[in-house]
Amino acid sequence: MSKLHPGIYIVKVSIGDETYSKKIIKK
Repeated sequence: MSKLHPGIYIVKVSIGDETYSKKIIKK
């Protein structure tokens, strides 16, 4: 999980041969 800005994180999920990037905002 990479931290871009305070409260905002990028989560990379690997499914099979594909990778999905999801933005999660934590308040």
